[in-house]
Amino acid sequence: MEKKSNFKTAKQKYIEISYKNAGKYKYNMGDSVAVIFSGGPASGANSVISSLALNFINAGIPIYGILKGFENIENFGKEDLKTLEKDLHYIVLGREVAGIRGNAGVILKTSRANPGKDIKKVEDIEDAKKNIKLNNIIKAFESLNVKAAITIGGDDTLKLANFLHLMGFPTIHVPKTIDNDYFGIPWTFGYWSAVETAKDALINFREDARSTDSYFIIELMGRKTGWITYAAGISAQATMMLAVEDFIDQKYIDINQLANKIV
Repeated sequence: MEKKSNFKTAKQKYIEISYKNAGKYKYNMGDSVAVIFSGGPASGANSVISSLALNFINAGIPIYGILKGFENIENFGKEDLKTLEKDLHYIVLGREVAGIRGNAGVILKTSRANPGKDIKKVEDIEDAKKNIKLNNIIKAFESLNVKAAITIGGDDTLKLANFLHLMGFPTIHVPKTIDNDYFGIPWTFGYWSAVETAKDALINFREDARSTDSYFIIELMGRKTGWITYAAGISAQATMMLAVEDFIDQKYIDINQLANKIV
């Protein structure tokens, strides 16, 4: 008879922890929610914050805006941060947020604090030494009677939102990365603002190139995907667009071959 292996895959462990800890949020009178913006700024941030805040306000649910990402609340409970102070660590969002939709910047401010960086594998979520900052965040929420959170951020913030979910704290994530490299959704809001900015720059370069009978090679961001390159390139009528997906089998680009192809 074949001996059954006790080895569990990372996926099996993930599912186990998820079923054990994570649960659906059921609203109770008096509960609050919190929104946090983390990572690099995005020009659509205030529009997103305004829209989601007004939805909660219209439903009669108080909503707090946590200031400076996770920079403060990841240290909640330490000697110098036993309580959260209004206007220093958080603000109460009201109907006035309707007027910030077109404003640049981030009303909640932001930071690069990444309290989930010590979580490298599924088991780490339950490791008391590695999940200290995550527990601090949950305790900070509890001190404000916050029962659910909305995080806005990129890849690291997405992971963090998932960690909080697996630890039993209801969390929704709004992806804002400019790279548009999230699986399972058509686009991220940071992507569109990045494309618009890149398009405007490319149009200027295009006209300079036409005026001087020359060519420019412009490098755009996008991590390991070509979403920004192709969207901005098509919008600006670029002569040629090249993205990482076009060079899957190539380690280097032959610049001479590329030049001959363009001209």
